[in-house]
Amino acid sequence: MPASLRKFLTTFIKGKHANLQRASIGQAIMSATCPRGFLLPLQIGLCVTLDHKYGHRDLIDLIYNFGFCSSYSESTLYKKNASATQGVGGEVAAGSLLHLIGDNVDHNAKTLDGENVVHVMGQMGAITPAAPIKKQIRRNKISLNVIRKIGHHNIVFQKDPKSVLKLLKFTSVRPVVDDVLNTKVDVLWQVSMHVSRARPMWSGYMQAIHQGQTNPGPRSQLFLPMIDVSPGSPKCVRSTLE
Repeated sequence: MPASLRKFLTTFIKGKHANLQRASIGQAIMSATCPRGFLLPLQIGLCVTLDHKYGHRDLIDLIYNFGFCSSYSESTLYKKNASATQGVGGEVAAGSLLHLIGDNVDHNAKTLDGENVVHVMGQMGAITPAAPIKKQIRRNKISLNVIRKIGHHNIVFQKDPKSVLKLLKFTSVRPVVDDVLNTKVDVLWQVSMHVSRARPMWSGYMQAIHQGQTNPGPRSQLFLPMIDVSPGSPKCVRSTLE
């Protein structure tokens, strides 16, 4: 950076985020000088953040025209490459806990005409401790067919749910059954309600029980494909379980 520009930035930009502001202006100048020569991290980061938080193309293109962030098309390209790089599923390391979650995903649920309404089943997983995430995203041209393959989920048709329930057999998990801490925790909590002494609420109660134990650390989220079927149908429930 030229000395004159560095002196200008030092003089007029002060405060808590001064370094970030100087870097933003510097990258904006670099982008304006050679728009096709650089893919600057602050500009693409701001573009993706605005797209994720507001989802408004006009807002992104307006700030892009002022030279402070990348274009909306660049944000779309980044998300495609991130989807292809991260993918869905993946292996869970030994000793980790994978908690699978399924719930409704609704969009435009309160429209008067009922058009462009999305009501599907969304899936994700929580891995504890956190699994490593691929942070390097390459900039390639990704076709929609690649995205479709990543988000594909096999649909299993289920005609009569009651007939399947008779065939289900649950295997007893011995480590959980034999663990006194897991089997007696609820009973102890219920009994504590009849004690006159002050007691903590459920969160404080669980914290007291696990005090002194090793914390596995934060967890990471694993995004799984959505199932484009009505969440209340037996076909969707069976496909989710499968």
